[in-house]
Amino acid sequence: MESSLTHDEINILQIKQKEFFNSGKTLNIDFRKSTLIKLKKIIEENEEQILKVLLEDLGKNEIEAFTSEVNYVIEEIDILLENIDKWSKDKKVKNSLINFPSKSYYKYVPNGVCLIISSWNYPFGLLLTPIVGAIAAGNCVIGKPSEHAPKASKLIKDLINNNFNEEYIKIIELKGEETNVLINENINQVFFTGGTEVGRIINQEASKYLIKVNLELGGKNPCFVDDDIDLDVTVKRIIWGKFFNSGQTCIAPDYILVNENIKDIFINKSIEIIKEFYDNNKFKIINKKHFDRLINIIKKEEVIYGGNYSEDNLEIEATLCSTINYKDEIFGPILPIISYNNLNKEINKIQNPLNIYLFSKNKEKQRLIIENTNSGNIVINGTIHGIVNHHLPFGGVSESGIGTYHGFDSFETFSRKKGIMVKSFLFDNNKIYPPYNIPLKILKKIIKVLK
Repeated sequence: MESSLTHDEINILQIKQKEFFNSGKTLNIDFRKSTLIKLKKIIEENEEQILKVLLEDLGKNEIEAFTSEVNYVIEEIDILLENIDKWSKDKKVKNSLINFPSKSYYKYVPNGVCLIISSWNYPFGLLLTPIVGAIAAGNCVIGKPSEHAPKASKLIKDLINNNFNEEYIKIIELKGEETNVLINENINQVFFTGGTEVGRIINQEASKYLIKVNLELGGKNPCFVDDDIDLDVTVKRIIWGKFFNSGQTCIAPDYILVNENIKDIFINKSIEIIKEFYDNNKFKIINKKHFDRLINIIKKEEVIYGGNYSEDNLEIEATLCSTINYKDEIFGPILPIISYNNLNKEINKIQNPLNIYLFSKNKEKQRLIIENTNSGNIVINGTIHGIVNHHLPFGGVSESGIGTYHGFDSFETFSRKKGIMVKSFLFDNNKIYPPYNIPLKILKKIIKVLK
């Protein structure tokens, strides 16, 4: 991929966006709404083409591509359109008597020029979902799709750049190593989706300019399986969530911790469901680099089921294995299954994942997971089901991310609260001005009364 703009052209674009933002046009709520409506129409009219490039880049079947990319973005737009008027209204807050008469309130104001850097595994959903949040909040946007999904990247660039003015919204294709040139004093916010190590680099670069940063990263999402469950439903939900998009999902269950009492029947049921769900049991991997990384994880002596692959087609079978021998996020169709006999002990090993999953009917164990773990989100008796609810915040903690988005959280993430007080000229009390001739004891009593 060749860069679509030179460094000088990028700088000029950023200045143009800054000037457009400073013009105040994006503050108009109707302007934001009309942009979202236009974008929704563009997506709907180009649905067939979007599904086609997702198949070519990632091997996504049309059901997964439509639900997780096309319709996912449309639902986010609909929620923002439905609520933007309410969320944009001034919010009154209480006043203290010392400021009487006055009124105090806060309002959400946009951050400015937002740089949104996306990942390859959901090229449309992970770029356009934050973009629509930034639009709804009143920002200008520069978007950078991943070069690892080249056909999707080009289509996104064409759809956006051919329909919107560049000083408002612009998609730039750059190689990953060139991304840092986008982060400078002209940017007000960086929103990055990708791996933890790259996220650290983005964060360090943004800190030079004191830029607001959102990092949507990943992690080793543990999935606990208790012995008090509906086995058939549990396994279906886990296998679906794990192997959706060939396992290349940041919130996929990374490994299973199953109660030792049911380990064998859980494994047998998992194999049965894999055979039921996937006739050919072949999952396409995005590129040779990730393919090689994944096949190096597979140790034949640890394979419970699957384990075969095709280097020519970059395909790997759904693979169940008996140990966790990889410290980073697996991000592929490999699922370690290990047993446990002490839930408390296993909870103490968890390191700030993006999601934690628990399958159990036991309310006490549910409470234990909810109250004694630190993660971005928790789903009880489900896996990737949680992200379907656009009304829930989504984001990580520590190594798995900074900040949240989706629905109202997207609007809030791409805004800041501006506090405003309007005082009257009446009742000006000279006692608050120098020289301070009021005794401290009396001042303390007055402050207590005026709170």
